[in-house]
Amino acid sequence: MRRRHFLGTSAALGGLGLLAACAPGSDGGGGDASDGGGPAAGEVETDIASLGDVTLTVWDQEVRGAQNDAIEALITAFQEKYPNVTVDRQSQSFDDLQQQTGLALSGNDVPDVLQVNNARGDMGAYVADQSLTDLTGYAEAYGWEDRFSDSVLAKMRYSADGVTLGEGALYGLAQTGEICGIYYSQKKLDELGLEAPTTWDELFALVDAAKEAGERPIMLGNLDQWPALHIFGPAQANFVPAEEIVTLGMGNTGADWTSEQNVAALTQLAEWGTTGAMGDSPTASPTTTPGRCTPRAPASSLSAAPGSPPTWRP
Repeated sequence: MRRRHFLGTSAALGGLGLLAACAPGSDGGGGDASDGGGPAAGEVETDIASLGDVTLTVWDQEVRGAQNDAIEALITAFQEKYPNVTVDRQSQSFDDLQQQTGLALSGNDVPDVLQVNNARGDMGAYVADQSLTDLTGYAEAYGWEDRFSDSVLAKMRYSADGVTLGEGALYGLAQTGEICGIYYSQKKLDELGLEAPTTWDELFALVDAAKEAGERPIMLGNLDQWPALHIFGPAQANFVPAEEIVTLGMGNTGADWTSEQNVAALTQLAEWGTTGAMGDSPTASPTTTPGRCTPRAPASSLSAAPGSPPTWRP
């Protein structure tokens, strides 16, 4: 019998991947999650309404505010369009989901779609264990390669052994992408008699000028010990070539955190920290905004790829 496959929802969030652990509509109640194989494009059933009654079990960690609201709205819209499909959503915290995913994928009772941490120790390990479905056939059937850039899809590609991120088969699809931006207060700049920067050198000078005026130039709450990366990232883009940043981010061979350029970027971050540009004790302060670090007076919105000229926005 010809196996039928469809993907009701599929996504990835930044460093996360929402991955098909098995395929609803296939023989045997959703496919074998242990073989890691995926259907060819011709085997993917895109006419979801023709599949009869289907329950799609989805695990995710989108539990916060607008993220949860967005997922709920998408599920509602999907079920309205396809009333034969019931989405059984099970959401939990990132840490809980990370723990449960490993347990689920080692057994037989697995969700149809799940969101996992897209890191070599998590997603990469599951790929190596053949616990996730190769979505290459879905990508062809649904035209994902036409709708998503290569740079986005690369973040969900792994070699068969799970070692190399950025090449190989596709194991997830981007749900959202993000630009880590720097925002400035025009009111503060007006009070200080300063102008919004148009170059990195002007930004660095603006931080110094705001600090000398008694302002805290950069607002950072790093209690969770990860938000500072959102301060380092834009600064790193000034010092390090984009290709090297991508290689570092993917953890692949060929890039070095101790290179002269990376040391210069880290030195800049250290200088901001030791001179009080980010406050007296940013690591003791709660995250400024959930999921983001929002710099203050001299800052602005950087909407540029790593290594590209910055575009500043109030």
